Amino acid sequence: MAFVGHTFTWNNTETRTHNVQARLDRFNSTIDSLTGLRNELHACKSVLTNWNAATFGDRQRRLQANRKALTALYNSSDGHTHMDDIKDMERIITKEEDKEEQYWQ
Repeated sequence: MAFVGHTFTWNNTETRTHNVQARLDRFNSTIDSLTGLRNELHACKSVLTNWNAATFGDRQRRLQANRKALTALYNSSDGHTHMDDIKDMERIITKEEDKEEQYWQ
């Protein structure tokens, strides 16, 4: 991409020998440099995703799966025989929600 317009994009407005001019838009001269940045950001995303799963254990997915299991227990035709399972699942969900709340504080 060729530069268009005045050679310098910044001027300190001093006169004669004290005048400083600089071209500040050189980073826009090539789009190829953005490809490298995009690739590095993608790699960073992968590393952070893996770190999050290893450190926090994918809490949101686990919580969602536990809520789904609790709903299935509630909807079972023989719900009263599953009361112990329901109470256990409610305790697990409460514990996970508490961990999630602590995480955001």
